[in-house]
This record gives sequence, C-alpha cells and structure tokens, in this order.
Amino acid sequence: MTPETMRACRVFAHGDPSVLTMVDVPLPVMTPDDVLIQVRATPVARHDVTRRRGDSVGVGGKPFPLPFQPGQNAAGVVVGVGDRVSHVSIGDHVATMSSPACGQCWFCRRGEHAFCESRGGLGRNSQGTYAEYITCNAMEVLVAQKDVPFDTLVCCIWAYSTAWNMAVRHANIEPSSSVLITGASGSIGLAAMQIARLRGARQVIAVTGSSAKAARLLQLAADAVIDHRADELPAAARRLTGNRGVDVVLDCVGGDLFVAGLRALRNGGRLVNIALLAGGQVSFDLHELFPRGISTHGTRGSTRAAQEHVLHLLEDRRIDPIIHAVMSLSDAAEAHRLFETQAPLGRIVLSP
Repeated sequence: MTPETMRACRVFAHGDPSVLTMVDVPLPVMTPDDVLIQVRATPVARHDVTRRRGDSVGVGGKPFPLPFQPGQNAAGVVVGVGDRVSHVSIGDHVATMSSPACGQCWFCRRGEHAFCESRGGLGRNSQGTYAEYITCNAMEVLVAQKDVPFDTLVCCIWAYSTAWNMAVRHANIEPSSSVLITGASGSIGLAAMQIARLRGARQVIAVTGSSAKAARLLQLAADAVIDHRADELPAAARRLTGNRGVDVVLDCVGGDLFVAGLRALRNGGRLVNIALLAGGQVSFDLHELFPRGISTHGTRGSTRAAQEHVLHLLEDRRIDPIIHAVMSLSDAAEAHRLFETQAPLGRIVLSP
C-alpha cells in the first residue's frame, strides 16, 4: 500500500547546493497512461546543477519555474499502473527513458526520437526524479531484468545510449578504428570508451584535463591518455598513431577541444560532437575540413532502439557503468558539492 505523501528534494530559489531542500509533498497523481514508480536510484547530472544555479532554461527557451524538483532519470519498482497500461506490471523493475518521444510526429515516425516535436520528459516539463515516487507515461520506461542493480541500471540508459548513438550510428567505429575521446572521465566519455572497446576499436585514446584520473582511465579501457592541459592534443594524437592521426574523434566537451579534435584526425577522419561544456563558439579554418575530407556530425540524445539495445548489453554484463558513490537523497546538497569539484570519476547516484 503506497503512502499519501512522500519525501522529495526541491529548489525554491536558485543558488549553491544549500538551496536543495527536503520537503513532504503529496504523491504525484497518475493518469490512465501512467505508471507510479518507487524510485530506488537517480543520478546527479550536470543539468541538475545548472538548473539549480539558474543557468539553464527549459523547453522553448523559457526559464524553469520555481519551485522545481531536479532529476531527469530514475530506476525503481512499479507500484501502480494506469487503467490503459498493459505492457508494464506492478512489481516490474524499470528505468525511465532519456529521450521520451510521442511516437507520432514527423521525427518520431523516422526514428529520430531526440528531435520529437513535443519532447519533454522528467525534469524538463514536469517534476524530476529527486523523490521517493514519480509518475511518467508507461511508454517512457524500459522494463529490466530484476537481477540488475538499480544504481547501474539508472547510469546505463542515458549515457550509454547517447554514446552508442555517437560511436556506432554516426562515427561507425570498426575493429580497425583508432578512437580519441575528449571528456573521457565524464559519464558519456566513460560510456564511449567501453562501447569503442565493445566494437573492437584497435586503439582508444582518452583525453582528460585531470592528470590524477589518467591511471584510472588506463585501467578502465584506454590504451593511452592525453592530458590536454599539459600536452598539445593534435601533436600527441599524431605521436600515438604513427604520425597519421586518429580515425574517429568523439567530442564530449566542445569549445577549443572541438577544434583540437579536428586537427587530431587523419585525412578522411570523422568527428562526432555531443556537448558544449567548454562553450559553443569556436573558430577554425575551413581548410581543416573539405581539403582533408573531414566529416563532422552533431548529435543529441538517442533513439528508443538504442536505449533498448544498451539495456540488453547491461543485462548481458557486456557494459559496466562506473559509479563513484551512492548517497542518500537527503544528502543531495553534499552530492552536488562533490559533483562540482569535478573530482569524482564515475556517476554519483542518489537513493531515496
């Protein structure tokens, strides 16, 4: 029997981590198409931090209204189902999808779910996942095997499906490929390294701005690590590839590292960008592109098929999300402080 109220973490004013406030609120109300999920795990993400600070905007470029409940992804147990729900049952272990889509618009019919014309989702146009219970449309969850831990489940769907979209769909990593990954110590970068290995890449080069993380990256999946603060990236990449340059760059940072990644590519190489963490304004000579046959691709989010695929990879133990710490939801402020130090390698997960 579910309670009538729950504990949730909400933001009533923008600011530092101290504005994260635990409150007692009513359980969210289900529609006939919804499921009610008892949350067991929700990760701390950069979007949660920027939204808490007041640095990000919501759907349509409008500021998120206050108060709000952070969190975009959750894993948990289904404890209620709407009258029109047939494919999800009470007791199922589920993860929320990272790019929920209507399934009806022009983009969805083409399988381009990340560009859904009514794209929203948890923590965007509804309250987020920092709570004991959440509701969402039953089509926006994936049912997982019950032996998969909730913390690894919640860290799989978004990061790994996005990395799969980059590495396989757009970059076409093959067993012969040499792959350079910027932001390799971040959630998508770590996922991209594992997926590059899964695809049989012959060489995986991790790029980080933290020399302290280099040894751990070598232990995980990297053949070599470049500290871009201490070494000139294109030159280092050429040294590691016999002066040829890498076949593929997966850019998880943007800014100057986007340009450095272009220059690290061999002629005919491919760069896929997913992030603007270091800024979206860059300047480079177009001779970096067409005379060298370089192709670039910007991507966002993923498809339902990719999310289902990485869930199967997780269930088959072929991928293994890296988790730095699991903390109580009541310690969300401390978790945000830890996240902002950029010290952790791996996800920080909150457990209600």
